[in-house]
Amino acid sequence: MLNFGERLITTKDFQLILFGNERIEISKSAKNKVLENYRFLQSFYKDKIIYGIIGLVVIVGMWGIVRLITNTFNIDNQNLQGIVPPCVPGTPGCY
Repeated sequence: MLNFGERLITTKDFQLILFGNERIEISKSAKNKVLENYRFLQSFYKDKIIYGIIGLVVIVGMWGIVRLITNTFNIDNQNLQGIVPPCVPGTPGCY
């Protein structure tokens, strides 16, 4: 008969042999999931940064086109003094 200490040792050894490899597999799969999530987030935010840069290029391009048109046709605030913008009746400042 085994005494209490020997039973405990054999039980722990048995658990290690039985479940130790499973813990290693779980930790490997957990590591793989973390890496997959990291790669997904990395590509997701990389796309966001690229879209942001493209948006800035479009905004600057539109600004350049507007400046080109205003300079070509000599349009500035002084030339627009006689033009009254349309207004909605009943709003303040509408005559």
